[in-house]
Amino acid sequence: MKRLTIYTLFLIFCTFCSAQPALTSAQRFMQKKRGNSLPRLDCRMKSTNATLFNDSEGRFVLVSNDGKTVLGYGDNSATEVPTVIKAMMRQTVPSSKAFTTAIVSPMLTTKHSYNEPYNAYCPYYMDDDSTMSEVRCRVGCVATALEQILTYYRRDVVLLDTLHGWTTRHYTIDDILPGTTVGTKNIRDIYTTADTDEDVHPVAQLGYICAVAARMNFGVTESGASVWRLEEPLKRAFGMKYVHYMDSYQYDTRDWYRIIESELKAGRPVFYAGYTTDINGHAFVIDGLDADGLFHVNWGYGGNFDGYFRLDALNYLFQGNDVGELAISKGYFCNQQAILLCPDSVDTALPDTLARDSLDIVVDSVVFSQPPVTNALTPITVYLRNTTDNYLTTPYEFFTNELADTAFFKQAHYYKLSGISLPPKATGKISIQVKFDTCGVRMFRMSPDDEHIPYECIIDVAEQEQPEVTVVNPTITFPDPFSATFSVSFSNKSTSARFGEMMIYSLADPAAPSRDIRSEYEDVYVAAGDATNGEVTFNNLVPGQTYIIRIRQNWPVIYETTFTMPVVEGIDDVSSETESDLPVRWYTIEGRQVAAPTATGIYIRRQGKTSRKIVVTR
Repeated sequence: MKRLTIYTLFLIFCTFCSAQPALTSAQRFMQKKRGNSLPRLDCRMKSTNATLFNDSEGRFVLVSNDGKTVLGYGDNSATEVPTVIKAMMRQTVPSSKAFTTAIVSPMLTTKHSYNEPYNAYCPYYMDDDSTMSEVRCRVGCVATALEQILTYYRRDVVLLDTLHGWTTRHYTIDDILPGTTVGTKNIRDIYTTADTDEDVHPVAQLGYICAVAARMNFGVTESGASVWRLEEPLKRAFGMKYVHYMDSYQYDTRDWYRIIESELKAGRPVFYAGYTTDINGHAFVIDGLDADGLFHVNWGYGGNFDGYFRLDALNYLFQGNDVGELAISKGYFCNQQAILLCPDSVDTALPDTLARDSLDIVVDSVVFSQPPVTNALTPITVYLRNTTDNYLTTPYEFFTNELADTAFFKQAHYYKLSGISLPPKATGKISIQVKFDTCGVRMFRMSPDDEHIPYECIIDVAEQEQPEVTVVNPTITFPDPFSATFSVSFSNKSTSARFGEMMIYSLADPAAPSRDIRSEYEDVYVAAGDATNGEVTFNNLVPGQTYIIRIRQNWPVIYETTFTMPVVEGIDDVSSETESDLPVRWYTIEGRQVAAPTATGIYIRRQGKTSRKIVVTR
């Protein structure tokens, strides 16, 4: 019989967080929402502009560090903080207040994702060396978002026309023929890898059909597609009576949110997407509103961090690069897109699009903080001004040309996509980091629409050697029994080349060393022959637990060591419980909520305000 060895930790999961204004605001907000006493909150993650808090039941609230703005909240933060939430935490907090509106309860009941078992119909991937992947490609967030909306309507999906396949050197996609049918009434809200093929069949098939409709660029670690591609097949092959693709660039920001609000009040979930500084993106579903004007978001992460968020916070740019699912998506939602859709005809009038002009937003100046070079990031700040009486959201692509180029956009070497939202007559700035890979005299340009060029200047990109940075004098301190601060000096060994790269600090469990359980990110700049300091603090660690900490330059590891958290004093004698006494809330030592333990290991059990470390043995 399985026995549970229990250690009571009297102090575990107390809040150790320096963001006191944010903590106070978060507690008051949760108290207002839950209608109980002032809650006890854990500081889950603190970043440049915001702090993420959890309560003992896994509910979360995301608050600006000054405590003035609630950016999001929800009921399920059990697993690792997803990329998009980390992105929001590093963005400039909007100064405007969210609008007030009638409540629209979340419409979607599904909590689907894009990996197993939802990818059961996706192709395997053949590498360039003809090695076939052991796992199937991911179905992709674009497909997951669309699948969940189609499932919401619970109509049979019957293709009226062919979805044509295609062939690449990595996989082949066959045509999907007219008459192909998926009964969405058979699709469940939640699936696990333990479900049978028969159980998974309808949701996996529908997700795959959506992926083919979007012309998905399939991959094992991530799959991507362009949102605009969906409009045509949704009308032609799916027979949707109401389909509108929209780009936020073409609308007054106030009208944009009124459109989304109107769709939700009419009972129609909205397909939504945004793009990053490195022209990657994420698609999700907006399906509700609260009284304070926060939109309910189903991220497509299996329910993780679904909740209410300020979408205007996603418009603001912050510094950094995106490196996909392996790292933080810094600069999320430079440009936003939506698809309005319904199986039935809809009698509604959309606002007129704006007659945008390239001079609506004026570029006052562009500042290169460092001379442009190869083999290192160059920080660039663009100062902008809205000359109109409209709220404008504008994306910008940044690229270079040879001086002799005449077809600027066709001959361009693209580097970044960015964007900004500006109230009437307001000013703002965009910050990007560019790694130039072509030296010599170039024309640096930016454009909002692949047509107009509001700014250009000649730059001379110097060719420099690849600098080498080393980690010097690493130290680990423990501000409290549940936090570890890692301090380090980065020394540039090159005497002629400056260093500029993104550094990733990551934690792993020695029992599963290949899987990072926490990550923090920092852009590091070091002059030739110089050094600079870096520091990161990881919170909510487990007393007595050993961790691996790594420093990655972009992604390759350049430093690794282990450390053990101090043991909390005040542990009771060992006691035992049988399975019949198990409480409801269980967490792994990394803080991920799980069902009642079924495997040997160390777990955290929470019941009310009491938390216990539990060793499960067989």
